[in-house]
Amino acid sequence: MLTLLLIEPLKAASSSRVIAVASNAHMFADALGFDQMKFDQFNKESYGYGWGQYGRSKLYNILFARELGKRLTGTGVTTYSLHPGAIPTELQQNMSPWPVLQPVVSFGFKYLVWPITKDIRHGSQTTICAAVDPALAKESGKYYA
Repeated sequence: MLTLLLIEPLKAASSSRVIAVASNAHMFADALGFDQMKFDQFNKESYGYGWGQYGRSKLYNILFARELGKRLTGTGVTTYSLHPGAIPTELQQNMSPWPVLQPVVSFGFKYLVWPITKDIRHGSQTTICAAVDPALAKESGKYYA
């Protein structure tokens, strides 16, 4: 919503970029079937739970950036969506639909996934690239990872 409210000022600038941070977890959006996505019902019940829910929210970010890029062609506004990489956060704390399994999920992330994640500095590089790289100035609506 904020992006849409800022469209006119973005167009008025000589050039501007809109960056939607997504995730490769968009692959999990299809956990319940893409055909079951309910664009008009943004609540936990319609999304499903855990990775399917998270994946759908990230897929929506990608679709938003792609569509916005099409609509803003020729305006000087370019759009990008990206996966910053796996970064150790507390994201997994509510990813299990069954509370009894949550300690297992948390343990798996802490000891199996976190050792192979990026630190914040390295995780921010894709976002910085999308924001300032002159080579991307003529690209719009694409997804970077």
